[in-house]
Formats: sequence, structure tokens, C-alpha cells
Amino acid sequence: MKTPPALCRRSLHKIIMTHLFCIIPGHPIPYTRTTARMLYRKRQRKYAIWKEAAAWTIKIAAKNETMKTPVCVYIEIYTDQLNADGDNIEKGVSDSAKLSGIIPDDSIKYIPDCHWKAFYEKDNQRVEVTFDTV
Repeated sequence: MKTPPALCRRSLHKIIMTHLFCIIPGHPIPYTRTTARMLYRKRQRKYAIWKEAAAWTIKIAAKNETMKTPVCVYIEIYTDQLNADGDNIEKGVSDSAKLSGIIPDDSIKYIPDCHWKAFYEKDNQRVEVTFDTV
């Protein structure tokens, strides 16, 4: 059986996305500096686990495709902590995007604009992320 032409074209060219929305479930963990020695501390371990889980969530939502860069990132944080640091959660999301492979790096060359909002949510904690091409 012959392969349809549309499938042939898709396999020859990599699809580049211009918009991606995903929800990272669970309690958001703010960025903490991690080195090999520090990974044995509880806070750094929790952040490393959350970052990897977030990267897998982004990778699955992106269906293994890459984003057209540069991108603008919109983040909505739903957490039960009133003193949560949104900047550090934003850093964790950009690190996860880099780890997932949808962007080559998390520098300002690829993410020149990032906005975040934080909301109090006790029962359904999550991070909603939207990546849009600039």
C-alpha cells in the first residue's frame, strides 16, 4: 500500500509550533539553586523532581515538536501559599521548557518576554503555561 503524500511531507519536514498551552498539575515548587552536592538536600530534591515532571508535561503537550522562537511565556500560578515567589516559579517553568526541548535555551534571546499571575487555590494547585511566538 502506498503512503499518502501528506504523510510523506510531514515525515520530511519538522513541524514548528507557534502556540502551546499546558497545565502542570500539583503544588508548584519555586526555583532553588541545585548542584550535585545540593541535590541531597530536601528542598533541592523537591525542585529537581518538580522540574523534571514539568518538562515531561510540556514535552507531552508539545507532542515532541519545537517552538518557533523567540517566545512569550504567560504563566498562571494556582497555589495555597500566599507568600509564593512567582519569579522563582517562572524560572522553574523556563528551565523545564529548555529541558523538554521545545526551546533551545532559556536565555532572553529565546524568551524575551514573560508574564505571570498568582492566584490562591487550596484544592486544585497547578501552573498553567502558554507559549506564544513573538
